[in-house]
Amino acid sequence: MRVDRKLWKRTAVAAVCTTVAFGAAACSGDGGGQADPFAGLSPSAIADKAVKTTTAVTALRTTGHQSEDGLIIEMDIHVDAKGSCRALLTRGDGGRGEILRVDGTVYGKGDEAFWGGDEENRTIGKLLDGRWAKSPYKEGSSFSGFCDLRNYLEDIEEDTVRTGLTRGEDTEVDGVPVATLTGKGDGGGTLTLHIAKDADKPYLLRVVETGGKKPGEATFGDFDKPVSVTAPPADQAVDLDEVQKALD
Repeated sequence: MRVDRKLWKRTAVAAVCTTVAFGAAACSGDGGGQADPFAGLSPSAIADKAVKTTTAVTALRTTGHQSEDGLIIEMDIHVDAKGSCRALLTRGDGGRGEILRVDGTVYGKGDEAFWGGDEENRTIGKLLDGRWAKSPYKEGSSFSGFCDLRNYLEDIEEDTVRTGLTRGEDTEVDGVPVATLTGKGDGGGTLTLHIAKDADKPYLLRVVETGGKKPGEATFGDFDKPVSVTAPPADQAVDLDEVQKALD
């Protein structure tokens, strides 16, 4: 019996990678009373500017929820370019977990439901008994798509919809004036992108997909704000190799 090192990825990365196709929210200039910084630009060009600006950040926080196959996952993920990361994940079936990346090590902690529904994963949850599971972070490992800002931003670059969009009525997100673009989402629903009306920092602010197979909403914030994270006490962390030995 082998420990599936993609456990955390299946629970978290699906949520993370889908949100990059959704969107973001953050602080920006208020733009109040100013001329439209996107005047004369097509919706695709506006989306391109937003993606370029957002993928240049050194840190990013994402909050929101995603529904796939009937399971809702709520997330609060903060990751920076120095390799620090903190993530809180809550599954609609009651599972709750936390993932940290600090000093080249990834830590995961959660209840039985968080680890998964099959027998092996439930066994892992019982063996950990509330302690942290830890594993070295390695580029190209199953963790590379999660708690890695570079991969995260690459996903935003590749997955954010930038064609077939139309510009609707401008509105606000948390008091920030935004341009609103709508189109077809990856899951077949209606996609709405909110982009800060800021000539210098036209960040993606919020993206919502309604209907379709993958409804959800994501907000990005804390752009360029380093993550403050501390490794769990050594006596509260268990190496995944030790869990493997116990399973074998």
